Amino acid sequence: MSEAKEVLNIMRLDREQQYGYNRYLDYLHVKASEAFTLKIEGEEKVRQSEKIEIAKNLIDMGLDNAMIAKGTGLTLAQVEQLRHGED
Repeated sequence: MSEAKEVLNIMRLDREQQYGYNRYLDYLHVKASEAFTLKIEGEEKVRQSEKIEIAKNLIDMGLDNAMIAKGTGLTLAQVEQLRHGED
């Protein structure tokens, strides 16, 4: 019922007000998308940091680069960089 009331209220707006309302909804969608993207990027950074810490521990344990890469999902080049102290 409340959705129908909202639609009727929007329909009662003049053309310029409807346009402004729709632009506002577009703005809200863009902001929600930006927030979601930032959340996903932040989570990925955390996962990458965790992979790096695990790889460092495996290096300290003496595992070879191929096994570390396979176990962590890092590339061989990334593991090699970690092994040589390049973060």
